[in-house]
Amino acid sequence: MVKKGAAIFEEVIQDKSNQLARVHAIVGLSQLARMDDMSFADALVPLLKDSDAEIKAQAAKWIGDIKYGKAGSELIAGLKDQNPRVRFFFSRSLGKDCECGCYSAFDHTFGRKQG
Repeated sequence: MVKKGAAIFEEVIQDKSNQLARVHAIVGLSQLARMDDMSFADALVPLLKDSDAEIKAQAAKWIGDIKYGKAGSELIAGLKDQNPRVRFFFSRSLGKDCECGCYSAFDHTFGRKQG
């Protein structure tokens, strides 16, 4: 039953005609990952490069909330996004589960010198 639900969420995520449904699918996959199997969050990583800024922001938010540790390089790359809301959620997620060398990325992104 869980896998069937995940498959439906993954299908909804691909339908770019309904942003709100996509956000709900992101939340659903995140909850499945949190409660059952973290691999359900694998489908969220490609959304970090989506053309819709809100989808990128929500994917980053939930990746951070569930402490999914496999998206560090994608989150670091997103710190240069044009949209401030996207940058906020990417940096927030990195701060929640920072096992990817993100402190140097923060320093570089926010102009702080190390030392």
